[in-house]
Amino acid sequence: MLIDGRTIEEEVARQEEELDQINVLLNQKKSEDLTSYTPLVAKKEISTEIDDRARELENKAFEQDIKLKKISLFTLFFFLAFETVAIFAFAYFQAVGFNGFKLEQWSFNLLVSATIAQITYMVQMTVKHLFP
Repeated sequence: MLIDGRTIEEEVARQEEELDQINVLLNQKKSEDLTSYTPLVAKKEISTEIDDRARELENKAFEQDIKLKKISLFTLFFFLAFETVAIFAFAYFQAVGFNGFKLEQWSFNLLVSATIAQITYMVQMTVKHLFP
């Protein structure tokens, strides 16, 4: 059978050739689009990104350090306050003789002196180590 004076085989060959040419043109266009493409977002250099991330991690470390110091300080002062209240209770009971409560003078003096020394030492260590 003839199409415009050509056989079917000739027409198929001609169309395949045209298809190949179209594919070549499409591939050229795609490669031109890819090479000329520039993203709208500005590119950061890797060293800048690393420095930014390092600063961010350092800030987080400082933040966690401050939180830990705050928790430690509140816990320490809670226990020191509890101990101080206990010593004042002993002193009160000693003074009024509550239910026959009586400490010998030397043991009472030792208890009060040791507590004052401990509180002083703990405050000194807190200031020295938590807030250098």
